[in-house]
Amino acid sequence: MATASTDEMKMEINIDPQKLQHPKKKLEFFLKRDAVLQGVGKTANELRRRLFNRQEKRKTDYARLPMVQEAKKDMFDIRMDLVQQDVKSRIIETHTRTQFEMEETFRYLTKNIHESSRNIRDKASTLDDLTRRVEFLQSVNSTSDWFLQPYAKERVKRKIEDQSTSFLCQEKCKICGKCCATSDILDSHQSNCRGILSKDLDETMTRCLLCRRVVKADQIDHHTSDCKKILDRKTRLLSRVIYSAAGIPPEPPTNFQIVLTDHKSITFAWTPPVFTAGLVILDYELQLSVQIIEKFQQLKHRQHEQTFEAMPLIQTSRWVTQKPVASTGFTVNHLIAKTTYGHLAVRCKTENGWSSWSNFVESVKTGDPVPPTAPLFLTCGLITENSFALSWMEPFDCGGEPIDEYVISYSGYVQVHDGKDSIDLNASTMKEFTRRMKMEQSTSVVSYTVDGLRSGQLYSRIRVHAVSVSGLVGNESVELKPIRTLVHGKEMRMLSELQEAINSPAMFIDSSFYNGFSQRYERKHYINLVAQTIKQHHPELIERVEAMLPVDSDSDSDSDSDSESESGSDNPAEEVDTIDRNKLVADATTSEGNKPKERAELIEEAQQKRLLKQTTRRKQFQFRLHQLRTHVETLEYNIKWADDRSIVLVSMMEAAEHRIMDKQAELERARGFKGSSMDSLAMHGGLQRFYTPALITALEEELDIEKYYIVDTKEDLRVVEDQKKADQAMLLKKREQIALRQAALDAFETDCEAENFKAARGTSIMLKFTNRQLHYCFGLWQQYCFERAAKRITMTKVFTKILNSKLSSALKQWERVARTLRDQDAGLIEVIGKGGKDLNYVHAARCHLQIDLYEMLHQCQDMNSALKSTLQTVGQKAKLQKNVFENERKKFVKLPRALVALRDEGDALLDIGEYSAAVQTYQNLLQKLNSEEVTRAIQNETSQVYNRLGRAFYLIGDVDRGTTEFERAGSIAQLIGDPKETAVSFRGRADCQMSNRAWSLAMDLYLKAAGTYEDVSDVAGEVASWRGLAACYTEMEANDLAVEAKTKADNLEYELSQTVDRVSNTLENLHSRLIGVSVKLSVERQCERVGAIVPRLRLERRKCKIAIIEEEKVLNALEIMLQDKNAVRVQAEKDLRQSEASDSSFVDSAVFLGVTTRYTIEEFKTNVEAYIKQLDVVKAAIEVETKNSTIRISNHNDRIQECEEELKAETGPLMRRVRGKEPLRCFRFNIVNAMYKDVLGHASGGIDTAIATSGTNVLVYDLLTGVSAV
Repeated sequence: MATASTDEMKMEINIDPQKLQHPKKKLEFFLKRDAVLQGVGKTANELRRRLFNRQEKRKTDYARLPMVQEAKKDMFDIRMDLVQQDVKSRIIETHTRTQFEMEETFRYLTKNIHESSRNIRDKASTLDDLTRRVEFLQSVNSTSDWFLQPYAKERVKRKIEDQSTSFLCQEKCKICGKCCATSDILDSHQSNCRGILSKDLDETMTRCLLCRRVVKADQIDHHTSDCKKILDRKTRLLSRVIYSAAGIPPEPPTNFQIVLTDHKSITFAWTPPVFTAGLVILDYELQLSVQIIEKFQQLKHRQHEQTFEAMPLIQTSRWVTQKPVASTGFTVNHLIAKTTYGHLAVRCKTENGWSSWSNFVESVKTGDPVPPTAPLFLTCGLITENSFALSWMEPFDCGGEPIDEYVISYSGYVQVHDGKDSIDLNASTMKEFTRRMKMEQSTSVVSYTVDGLRSGQLYSRIRVHAVSVSGLVGNESVELKPIRTLVHGKEMRMLSELQEAINSPAMFIDSSFYNGFSQRYERKHYINLVAQTIKQHHPELIERVEAMLPVDSDSDSDSDSDSESESGSDNPAEEVDTIDRNKLVADATTSEGNKPKERAELIEEAQQKRLLKQTTRRKQFQFRLHQLRTHVETLEYNIKWADDRSIVLVSMMEAAEHRIMDKQAELERARGFKGSSMDSLAMHGGLQRFYTPALITALEEELDIEKYYIVDTKEDLRVVEDQKKADQAMLLKKREQIALRQAALDAFETDCEAENFKAARGTSIMLKFTNRQLHYCFGLWQQYCFERAAKRITMTKVFTKILNSKLSSALKQWERVARTLRDQDAGLIEVIGKGGKDLNYVHAARCHLQIDLYEMLHQCQDMNSALKSTLQTVGQKAKLQKNVFENERKKFVKLPRALVALRDEGDALLDIGEYSAAVQTYQNLLQKLNSEEVTRAIQNETSQVYNRLGRAFYLIGDVDRGTTEFERAGSIAQLIGDPKETAVSFRGRADCQMSNRAWSLAMDLYLKAAGTYEDVSDVAGEVASWRGLAACYTEMEANDLAVEAKTKADNLEYELSQTVDRVSNTLENLHSRLIGVSVKLSVERQCERVGAIVPRLRLERRKCKIAIIEEEKVLNALEIMLQDKNAVRVQAEKDLRQSEASDSSFVDSAVFLGVTTRYTIEEFKTNVEAYIKQLDVVKAAIEVETKNSTIRISNHNDRIQECEEELKAETGPLMRRVRGKEPLRCFRFNIVNAMYKDVLGHASGGIDTAIATSGTNVLVYDLLTGVSAV
């Protein structure tokens, strides 16, 4: 072995025998040899591996190599990690951006608050400075002549008016006072001037009584004479026969057609007549007839004949306050289904009479009958031992046919044998029962008694449905609560209930005998009710009930004693005891032939009555405690259910969030996938293949659904939490009531023991008197005491009535007269001495100063409102001026000066932040308003004060009190019809509800406030309402709705800036187009004057054309889809033929899944047949849709033709002759406007100046500067 190893080493390494003799060199040699051998082995292994890979390269697929699969798996894991990191980074970025936005908003709000507080302090200091200056000037100049002269601001105002009028045109018309630009225009205008039309009447102007125009006072005679000449000329012209329209009936309506038909109604529409002799149409009348099929018409050769019977004429007028409103459409209801109606026409009526009938519609047929709707208001009436009564109303829609019968369904338990061997053992099972009720004649209210039932049995699922004459079954009504019939032997319970009611000393009785829950009855009414029930259901007990009922005199005495005990004594128990003793003594002392009862018997009888009363009262206590404990158990169960429900909802939300994370990751993976289809686990719980775009769309929809699901679940959780809080509060309240009731019961038991002790002691004393034979004297003395007490009670009642009826009014009258005399005496006392006069002057000066300061405050507020109004557009301002509510409201703003001063003081305190003082001031103002006479102005001011008082409480932090004041203001405002204060009330209540975190109520109130603000054209209030609504949506995490509400508020608030930007852009475009070399010097346009119906007809024609284009697009899309499906069918048949030709048992095709998939021949044939059936269904549906679309296109074309014919009539020569002949001409000229006294300026060099003329009126307008002159 050594020799062989040496030979191998010689083949690779040179060996020196001399070096091997040295130990150190020998060790180095062996180490070097091992290194060479090891290197040779690694190289050989690497070469063998490469050779093996080259040989196996042709045999194996690289994709199946373990390293490639591990690399793919690692790549997939890395990609999923990247997706998760991307999702987390986006979430962090969103939260960061939201945090930054909130911090920026907070800084902005803080800055605004600081600026507002600084401005308030500056204004307060300025106001104090002005107050001191006015006081100083008042003290210095109180005796100066200058103090009596007009204020400086009045002189400045007159100077400003003089300077402004000096620059106006001095060319004024002598008739109407209108300013004209030049003398030529003045001459042209003055020669044709007929005055002006104006509602306001100046002092120098007078209104003509003939034409109602306004002219100057010195020209009224000349103008009146001209008006008379014109009227005489018109009278002569109209007196001719050709102009006479008296007595001429109107033309018939046109374009009478049927708009809609269904199973029970027909809707008509028509166009008003063109000529009505200048009169208003009062009413329209419809004519229709119903087809009658005679017996001989049922033959085949006579079926073409039709016989119609006229129906009563139908008037279509709708009555409002005083005058009828005639509409151009009407719906005839309550018709019979599948019935032909003919001879349909319409005519109109004016003061001259009825017109002729319009174009006739030959016939129309109502639709097929439909199933009736559910019967309404199913209720249960009398319940007996073997029956119960039901009542309901007929369905809202009978389906176009009469109701043939009603089917009553109910369920109950029946006894069945439990097995073959167990003969004696029975089991109960639920069984469905039905009863049918035939309807001989139609009635609105139906009643039916279900009899033959078992006593004491519970019947559930009670419902009713209707069946029409043709056999159509309608919907079932709402199920009634389960009903239990009466149990045999219940008459004894009813007798005991009657006996307890008769023995009860109270005026009212709480009983749950009839309704199942405790209800209070008046004692006499309850006794009669129970007695009548027993007599009705148990006639054999009539004699016994009559014997139990009290006599009328007894009941009257009982009622009198009850009333006396209520009004005359503070302790009803003592009063009743006193009356019982009185009766006892009276019975003992009677000597009408009967032997009086013994004293012991009377005492025993009184003791039994007392014990009976105590027992009755104790039962009442126990019944009430049982009810409270039952309620407590129910509340505890509800709270436990709310806790469980909250846990379930929270878990559902967490599960939804996990699903969102999974689907979001899958969506990011799908968006990054580049293939046409991919496999996914996120949709239906299993691995499936989807088209990538379809998967992305489905995942986005699923994410939206999950988000909405989370929002709904949060709302449910919030509702459950609110219910839980309410139940907890109610639970504490009920426990307190139980404690109070238990304490009252303990006190009652203590009183009963004391009363029994007193009764026993009184009995022993009475026996002692009896034994000593002094009972006679004691009885007389006791009778005297009772009579004296009764007389004292009577006198107290008499004096009370006298005091309430006579002395009270006399005392009030005396106080009023004394106050008047005192005021008169105080007015006669004069101030004596110089000091008193100075004090009087100081008081007067202080009052004037206070009034001036309040006027300055009003001016500041007006300036603030004026500045705010500058942010509104012209359209918003015009809408506010034309608002009916605001103009009506301004009529009732006049108040006494003292009330106005007090209101201004409260407003000032509210503005500067003194909320407590403002509350006190507003409360004083309310007291004074309540003492005033009730007028519309007082009611209006009261609602405003309540609104401001509510705002003050809200700012203090007393939200509940603020809500109460806002509700009072809203009720008063709705009573007097003031929508603005109603809107303020809605908004205040919404703010309070938002502070209480009641988002749903706050949103409803904000929406009502926004709508009401929009009605009164209050932009600021509407903006505040929308911003509050956005805040509510934000709190509820409905960000989309919050952004929408915020956008609406921004559009309203910044509408002026947007309009200005739009106008500036438009002006820039016009400037760029108008200024240039190729600008025309002048352009003349003649406009066409048409009626108001022409734009509507053109708009309708354009809509019809657009609808036709859309229908054609749909048809083309359907044809393309059908071609694609046919191509898929052809390819499937082709694949099947190829597979059959190749004698293969499998078919490889991609027609169904989009990728090549292997099927068996039978499975593929089944799929192809199913696809062909589906394709036939699709073809039929497409053919139906094509026919319907063709019909709709034909209808649109017909409507376009009708619109064009009406446009020809409206814009033809006849209508042009009816309209005015004066054309409207517009010019744009390129000359300097020196002839107009430089009224337009040289800013544009005259390039963009324009002039418009209509008759004798001229309007000059500069496009750049916006200056106009008439």
